Amino acid sequence: MHIGTVNIPGKLYLAPMAGVTDAAFRLICREEGAAFTCTELISSKALCFHDRKTYSLLRRFPGERPSAVQIFGSDPACMAEAAAIALEETGAQVIDLNMGCPMGKIVNNGDGSALMKDPDLAGRIVEAVNAAVPVPVTAKIRRGWDMGCCNCVEVARVLESAGAAAIAVHDALWQQGTITPASTQREIAWAYYQWIAANCTYDDAGDNTSVSHLPYSLFHNGKAVCDGYTGAYNLLLKLEGIDCYALPNATHIWTVATLDGETVHIDATWGDQGNTGTKQYFAMTPEQSYSLHPWPKENELPQ
Repeated sequence: MHIGTVNIPGKLYLAPMAGVTDAAFRLICREEGAAFTCTELISSKALCFHDRKTYSLLRRFPGERPSAVQIFGSDPACMAEAAAIALEETGAQVIDLNMGCPMGKIVNNGDGSALMKDPDLAGRIVEAVNAAVPVPVTAKIRRGWDMGCCNCVEVARVLESAGAAAIAVHDALWQQGTITPASTQREIAWAYYQWIAANCTYDDAGDNTSVSHLPYSLFHNGKAVCDGYTGAYNLLLKLEGIDCYALPNATHIWTVATLDGETVHIDATWGDQGNTGTKQYFAMTPEQSYSLHPWPKENELPQ
C-alpha cells in the first residue's frame, strides 16, 4: 500500500489512540508486525506555543519508519505551523489530521469531529497543511455529526480535493461518542436514504437507456425487479442485515422493508430531492404507498 509517495510495507496500520500510542507502545506494536505507526493526537496550539510537555509526545523510537504524527485543531494557520514543527522535530513520513475525536474538551473548541459540521473549514485546513509540509497529509473523520448529518462522503470529497493523500473513516457519529451503540434499523435505513439523495443524480432519459434505469434489463417473469436507485438502496439495506425487496408496478419500482419489526414502503427515487431526502416517501405505510403508486397484488411477494 502507498500513501502518496510513502510505501507501507505491510497491511497493519496502528491507529492513533490518545494516552496509549506513546513511543514504547508503538515499538511493541512494530515488533509484533505493525507496518505503520502513528503518535497519539497532539494539540496544534500547544506545538505553536512550544509547550515542552507536548513536544515530548513527538518522541519516536529509533528507526520508526514509516510513521505519522497526528495533530488536531481548527485554525488553518496554526495547523500548518504545527505540522511544520512536527515534521522538523520527528522527520515523520506522514502528517495526519484528526477530524474525528468526539471528546467534549476537543469538540467544544471546534476541533476534532466538530469539523464534520464545517466541511469548507476542514478543506482549508488540509490545504494549509499541505502547503506547509512536503510529506503526504492524511485525515481521520467520522461517519458524520449525528443522524441528520451523515456527511462523511461530502467531507471526504472536500478533503480529497484539498490535497489529502488518504482518509480514514470511523464508522460512528459524534452523537454516539467513543462507543458506538446499536442504531435502530429505521435509523440505518433513513441514513442510507439521505445518502442516496445527496449522492445520486437521476438520469431521466425517459426510456430504458436511462442510467438510473439501467438495471431494468433485469426482469423476473417479464417484470422489472430493480432500478438504479432501488437496487443500490436495497443492496445497502441487505448489507446491514435488513430484510427488503423491490416492489414494481407498470411504471415504477420501490422498496418494501422490515424495519424494527414493521413492514414499510420506501421510495428512494421519489425521495431524492437534491441534497436531502424528503420523509414523505420514507417508511410509508402500505396504504400511503398504494395511494401514490398502486401495484398489482401478485407483485406483493418478494421478487
